[in-house]
Amino acid sequence: MSDFAPSIPNDLIVDILVRLPAKSVGRFRCVSKPWRSLLSSFRFIRAHTDFHLLYDLDEKIVLSASRNSVHSPDSLHILTFFTNESERSSSIDGISKEVSFPLLHPNDQFVVVKGSCHGLVLLMNPDSYSICLANPVTLEVVKIPDFCSPLDFDGISYGLGYDNTTDDYKVMALSYYRKRVTSDDSIAETFVNVYSTKSRAWRKLAISPFDHAELHGKHGVFVNGFIHWLACEYKTKMAPFRNQRSVIAAFDLAREEFQKLPPPKSVEEHMFVVYKLTVLRGCLAMVTGLCDGVFEFWVMIDYGVQESWTKFSIIYPEDVPMLRSLKVVYVLSDSTEVVLTIESEKFAAYNLSNGVWRVMEFDGIPNSIGLEEVTFMESLISPNHKSDDQIEE
Repeated sequence: MSDFAPSIPNDLIVDILVRLPAKSVGRFRCVSKPWRSLLSSFRFIRAHTDFHLLYDLDEKIVLSASRNSVHSPDSLHILTFFTNESERSSSIDGISKEVSFPLLHPNDQFVVVKGSCHGLVLLMNPDSYSICLANPVTLEVVKIPDFCSPLDFDGISYGLGYDNTTDDYKVMALSYYRKRVTSDDSIAETFVNVYSTKSRAWRKLAISPFDHAELHGKHGVFVNGFIHWLACEYKTKMAPFRNQRSVIAAFDLAREEFQKLPPPKSVEEHMFVVYKLTVLRGCLAMVTGLCDGVFEFWVMIDYGVQESWTKFSIIYPEDVPMLRSLKVVYVLSDSTEVVLTIESEKFAAYNLSNGVWRVMEFDGIPNSIGLEEVTFMESLISPNHKSDDQIEE
């Protein structure tokens, strides 16, 4: 590096380069061998990721998409929002780009998104429930071996997160089966398995203390070192659903144990298990659904502080037919507009200040956006992640 820019200290060059987008860093690896060595090093990639976690709030959405033809497989897309008026001068709100991973076999349809963390996304094959870890920017992908389930499970939920105490990305699998010898068909056990990218192995942990009967089809949500699910506080054989207290079950990736996170004080404690958790601007959010023409969601501004839950209301337009499915998935950079998915087919923006709705237009977006979507930050983190103490000096 000193031969390329002898008058600029190396520390200053690094300080400049960590501010660049991940794709730009990839291009600059071609400048010279010293630059390639620097920009590919673990320490630079970690510094680049840490910088953008702090200062880069403009995430993207990765989503599964369906085609018109039954002969065409589903696909994976990255949705990029335009963040200023000059980009949106053509009335287009963003662009959608299909992503394919060269290292995957064409028959490997890993197109259902089940979580994201630091630019890595967890993808599932809907036919086999098998999963892989991928970086949509570098197009690296790693298949994760199946975990050993002692039974034929009836439901499964995955989650992806980062343990900063061991610098380890972890995948969680919650699986359960139902008792079929009793009249209530209740959940018997929820098994907890954790995969470490550092050790490249699954470990079976203690059975979850919560009833995860509503987890099927939902993935865990990672915030602040915890992966979160909505669950019930206790299991009973014949207790009516209304008598089971809902909880936010937070799995501590460092301690590898569950704890409860306080919900908003005013939500119905016996009902919010059927709501949806998501991440908005790095904060845990709970989407409560549509009631009497009002769609509400809560955002936990200060993690772990019950009083910091803040409610936002979306007034459903009277001149639009009632929808079956509406989800809050994104907050635009000015924090005044939230993005919603409508019937898993299109996006709409709602201005929280003036209550104005608008249907969003994207270049290249498929006809149906699928069942799952998550926000993610572009990064250089590899699915073959190695921590600092695994790097050979």
